[in-house]
Amino acid sequence: MINLIHQSRNLIKTWNTLELDSKKVILIALVCAVIIYLDFAFLIKMQFQAVGNINTKIITLKKDMDNLNKNLVLMQQSQNKPTTIKKIKKMISEGQIPLLFQKISDIANKYNVKIQELKPAKDTKEAKTKGSTPAQKSDLNATLLTLNALSGYHELGGFLSELENADEFIAVENLKIIPQKEGFKHSVKILLKTYVSK
Repeated sequence: MINLIHQSRNLIKTWNTLELDSKKVILIALVCAVIIYLDFAFLIKMQFQAVGNINTKIITLKKDMDNLNKNLVLMQQSQNKPTTIKKIKKMISEGQIPLLFQKISDIANKYNVKIQELKPAKDTKEAKTKGSTPAQKSDLNATLLTLNALSGYHELGGFLSELENADEFIAVENLKIIPQKEGFKHSVKILLKTYVSK
């Protein structure tokens, strides 16, 4: 401790013996050193952080641009591809109605839809003339089918989707779902429409 005091006194004595110009130079050098230290400690540190943030933004923008370019290429490729032709539905003959009933039953079993009743509707004759042109009247007869079943919502959705995407023309004309008080199965009444060739 005594050495430190002696060194401080020696430093003060050397300071006093220096000329005024030398004191100014040393003072200016000390002030410059403090400014440089503060600049490195605070300003340059913040500048490096800002540059780092800008670099991350540049990287994300490059990724977004790459994704955009990929999507543009895919869009151009999809526009150049020929459009797919919709699948043509088959019309069944009157003799194939039992086979259609079997196909509907198979699809129902696949989706765990319990068919209680499947039969031709009583008002099939109305469907023959309703919304058909004279040319259609001679070739095809619209036939309505009633289907009563028990099913859950998800099973019913899969069943109806596969039914309408079948090879034969089958369309859902009317759908009524009656919730049951117990369980997840609901009573479903569906009116299906198909066209039968003569």
